[in-house]
Amino acid sequence: MAGRIAFVPVLLFLPALIAIPGVVQPAAHTDVEAHDVMDRNSLQAFVQRARAEVEENVSDYEDLYDFADMQFRPMGDWHDGPIYIFIIATDGIVDFHAANMSLEGTSLWDSEDLNGVKYTQELIAAAEGGGGFVEYLFDNPDVEGDEEDGSPKVGYAELLTFGDKSLMIGSGFYPATNTPLAPPLAYLILAALLAGAGLLRRR
Repeated sequence: MAGRIAFVPVLLFLPALIAIPGVVQPAAHTDVEAHDVMDRNSLQAFVQRARAEVEENVSDYEDLYDFADMQFRPMGDWHDGPIYIFIIATDGIVDFHAANMSLEGTSLWDSEDLNGVKYTQELIAAAEGGGGFVEYLFDNPDVEGDEEDGSPKVGYAELLTFGDKSLMIGSGFYPATNTPLAPPLAYLILAALLAGAGLLRRR
């Protein structure tokens, strides 16, 4: 009986686990915001939501930039630190980049990281193939000193079309910085669960 009573406090951790981002996936794709993006599933859902937002509100390519600038650039639901939306034409010209306006109007077609990954071409190919992920190195706005070498990033892109104009819409996250659960907290929870299980075995 004492073991069972001692195990009760451990159960109190379960609601906390449910509330911790990353332990339980978002309930619906339409609910995913920038601050929720921390793995491939949430990244894909985030981009799909952005694509749906564009398709629902923009019918003419000429209106795309103004909509994206108003909707996706401000910090908030669509832009949270290193999580942001970019829109690039399938010829590599950047139409919109929420985090770096200086890239807009430039070509990233031949851009490659230190490992030789031509990430723009690969993201475009992934988008044209129905949507997909690409791993590459890219400057993380939250990391000082990685401007030259970049940080590991996972990008995801899907295709947008306006008449004969094709573009990819995408986003990405940095696995090293977007950890869903801080290790010290994870260790505390694991230790508490193991301790409770041990008490039950000794009852």
